[in-house]
Parts: sequence; structure tokens; C-alpha cells
Amino acid sequence: MRSAAFVRRAIVQQAHLRSSAVASRPLLMRRVVGALRHTTLLLPSRAALSTVAAPSQHVKIERSTELKEVQFKTTGAIKVEVNIRPSLGEHVEVNVHGPGGDDAFRVQQTSNALVQIIEDDLKMPVSVDLHVPVMLGLQLSLVQGSVHFHDKIEGDVRVTTGAGDIHVNKVRGMKLQFTTNNGAIRVSNLLEGENIVLSAKQVDCKKMMAKFADVKLTRTPEALDSAFGALYVAQAVVSSVSTGSLRVGNIHGALDIKSQDASLIHVGSVNGSLHVEDVGDNCDIDVHFDSLHQLADGEHASDLSCGGQITISVEPSLEARLEMHAEAVATDGCSFEDLELDQLDEDYVIASGVLIPQAAAASSSSSSGKINLAGAKDSAMTTSFFSSSPSDDDAPEESKLPTIFAHACSGKIAVSQLNWMDKIRRKHAPKSM
Repeated sequence: MRSAAFVRRAIVQQAHLRSSAVASRPLLMRRVVGALRHTTLLLPSRAALSTVAAPSQHVKIERSTELKEVQFKTTGAIKVEVNIRPSLGEHVEVNVHGPGGDDAFRVQQTSNALVQIIEDDLKMPVSVDLHVPVMLGLQLSLVQGSVHFHDKIEGDVRVTTGAGDIHVNKVRGMKLQFTTNNGAIRVSNLLEGENIVLSAKQVDCKKMMAKFADVKLTRTPEALDSAFGALYVAQAVVSSVSTGSLRVGNIHGALDIKSQDASLIHVGSVNGSLHVEDVGDNCDIDVHFDSLHQLADGEHASDLSCGGQITISVEPSLEARLEMHAEAVATDGCSFEDLELDQLDEDYVIASGVLIPQAAAASSSSSSGKINLAGAKDSAMTTSFFSSSPSDDDAPEESKLPTIFAHACSGKIAVSQLNWMDKIRRKHAPKSM
């Protein structure tokens, strides 16, 4: 009996404790809410949330109808980073970011057609945002610093920097010139113009469209590789003393490469004409031809010369004459008409003949992949920025076969007939052990 009474009292006490806890919850919540009413929350302001600090110097220049060009120039050895952006309005805007930049540059207008922004009192490195309207000429001259072109800039552009890189997204103008004495040029999207000049120790360009392009690659202590994704040009000249490799994905038009001591020159697709000459001892050449354009009487559609090996692959539907000088010549799987092999010496062979189109490929259309091969050089001279019609004198005579001349001074030449898909398969095929 005593134990039963003890159990009943324990149950009653437990129920009382639970009801007391439940009853105290609203009171606890009211106390918390009341405390929050008297608490000030310190939230960051909009200015504090912004990651861009206010410029130390700000200049806004309204564009007049006579204004044709803006010049930006540094004169000292202090590093200046310049960002070129398209202006949303018809004005030029200069924003200088960095300590002590309140009087870093002065603006002067020497004429109605020219505005100059010149370094004045620069004591520490700064970055400059330069906003320019569409179709306004731009000239930049930096002693030291990199230049970045954001979004799409339209107008004639000339950039020179003594030490720094030049980064371009998309620039479009009649005359474009980019020069860095100790830096690289990187184009992530497009360069388009009538006349384009590039000079750097390294160039990485996704796409270029021009009537004439002149590219110079300077020598550096280390071997630097340069690359062009696609070239649509009437005429392009690449002069290189770089010891790295030079790769061109596609050339539509005429390309002339003159190099010294390059390690490799690779051209993934030729639609037009190609001339490559390396005067070093160890350069290899690897080229694929989709279509060829005979330039004139006595001129070859392609001249290849180097001190190493030469690898040539040809679209199966292409008919061309090959003339080859090398230590040895391999033509496995190719069909030739009147192939002549002259072993002039133990390590010197001359081979010549006409490459016959393979029957299966010859019956197909004159296209490769997504590129129409007919009139490749002519189409390369027409862009969204300029257009020109080739004269009748430029048209090749149909009766003449285009000629590929190859000279491997101290190496071998290998020739194959491969379409673009076979070329990709061979490139990615697993290597046998």
C-alpha cells in the first residue's frame, strides 16, 4: 500500500513539472522578443557592401562632333594598369584608382580633334578605367603596365607598352596595332580590321579577320609557345625568332611564316596558300591541306622548308602536285600519278608527282566539316567590317594544278591523304606501346 501511494505521488509530481514547463514557454518567448526590441542590429551599409572603391581622380570629357582621337600616355617607370571599357554615352570618362592618384594625370585638348591624358604627378602604382565611346580613335603609350580591353571596343586602336601584357576581348577597327616589348598579347574573342599589326614575345589569339596582318614574335630566354585559333585574311605574315612552337588552327587565305629556331610549326587546316620557312636546325612542320589556291605563274601554292621533319596530310578530294626534297620520303596509302623518286645520295631524295583524289572522296561535295572550301581565299577577304571583290586577274586558271613544295633539310617527309575526321582520329588515337 505504501509503495502504491508513493508511485501515485511521483506521477502527480511529474505531470505538474510538465505543465509548469509548458506554461513558462510563452513567458520565455516574450522575454526574448522584448530583449530584441531594445537591440540595435549593426548591418553593413551599401557603401560597405560595394567592392569598388571611389576613384581618387575622376574626369569626364563630353565628346564633340570634331573629336577623333584620345591619347593616354605615361612617362615614368611607375606601373599603371589600364582597363578600356565601352562608354554607355557620348563621353570619355577617366577613373583613377589607387593611393595618391588625385593629381596623377592631366587632361589637355590640343585641338578639337584630339584629347590627351598624360601622366602628371604619379607617385605610386595605380589602375585606370578609361571609358570610350564607339568609333573613337584610341592611342595608348605606357612605360610599364598591362592593358585590358573589356567587352567590345570599336575604332582605330594603337597600343604600346614597354613591359606588360595586352588582353583583348573583341576589338574592331580599320587599323589596329598592339605592341609590347616584354609581354604577351592574348585575344580571347576577336580582332577584326583592315590592317592589323602585333608584336610581342608571345601571342595567343582565338580569331583574327583582316585584309593584311603582320605579326612579330620576339626572342626570349625561355621557349614560349604562340597560337592562333583561326585566321581569315587576304594576306598574313608571321616573323618569329621565338624558340617555342607556333600553332595555327585554321588559315583561310594566304599565310607566310618566317621563323628562326622554332621547335614546331603546326597548321591544322589550310584553305588558300601557305608558305613556311624556318632557318633553324630542329624545327618540325605539320600541315593539313583542305584546299589550295594557286597564286600565279611559277609560284607554289605552298612552300615548306625546315631543318627537321615535315608531316603533310591532304584532303582526299584534293588534287595537287607534290615536289619533295628530304633524307627520305614516305607516301604510304597515297595514290600518285607519275610519281618519280630520285635517290641522289644516301640521305637525299627528290620525289615528285600528282596526288590523285581518292574515288570515294572525289564524289563528295567540295566541303570539309562546316567549312565551304570553294573560294576560301575570296571569302577570307569579306568580313562584317569590310568587303572587297577580287579582280579577275586574281582568279586561278582551272587548268593548272596547285603545287606543294616541301624541303626537309635534315629530316624526312611523310605524306598521307586524310579528311578532317581521319585527322582528328589519328590525333586522338591511343599510342601503341
